[in-house]
Amino acid sequence: VGTSAAFCALIDDRSHRVGFAIAWTGEPGRSKISEIVVSTGSTGADGSIDCFTAQASLLDDDRVRASIAEATNLVMNDGRNVMRGLLALGVDVASLGFDTAIAAYLVEAESGSYGAHEIARRWLRLRVEVPSAAPEGELNFDADDSGSALYEALVSAAVAVLAEPVLRAALDEVKLLELYLATELPLVRVLAKMEHAGIGIDRQRLVELERDLRTKSKARADLLHRLAGREFNVNSPKQITRILFEERGLTSGKKTKTK
Repeated sequence: VGTSAAFCALIDDRSHRVGFAIAWTGEPGRSKISEIVVSTGSTGADGSIDCFTAQASLLDDDRVRASIAEATNLVMNDGRNVMRGLLALGVDVASLGFDTAIAAYLVEAESGSYGAHEIARRWLRLRVEVPSAAPEGELNFDADDSGSALYEALVSAAVAVLAEPVLRAALDEVKLLELYLATELPLVRVLAKMEHAGIGIDRQRLVELERDLRTKSKARADLLHRLAGREFNVNSPKQITRILFEERGLTSGKKTKTK
């Protein structure tokens, strides 16, 4: 996508969802943006998923910034990092359309992995591959380096827009769609803004709390030393065991099975 007008045309068309991702120069959400990736999920003649890239310089255009901020059809995977990075540029995505990572977590919290590659395998039954002619049942991205930030952004945008209807249906099936839309999805923006703004702390109060805790901790350690009749490391389970069960003669309780 070479022009602001073309980019805005993709985003502003509310008749379809738009997968949205960012290629970072370093840590996601905390480094500079190198490229923007969008995908409508349409399939090319060779079976590949169409994705469009745009240089980060397009974000200097007020029209592009407004289109992204006002969009309600953007679908992301782990949108928190994307939204946090955009906030640093003054772009606040007010109404994220869908976050596939959060949806996958709600449906299967025990899986523990919600990256784009995992979501493609689990929910789309697709295996992400780099080759120009991928076998049937695989996503295909014409990228030079599968480990590059741009490649990962391409995967993220395409998988997000493709998995959105599948995960929406899964949420509805387990009766979590209302919770997701009313609570979990809006929290993505809240968390992004919290991380962007940071928190204010009272440094002097923290110093006072540390001093107070150190005083109380020392007082308790001194009490334990007096009770034991000698000094020992109160943070050593081995030394405490010796004092309690060998020197003081206490007996350990029996372990019982519970039903």
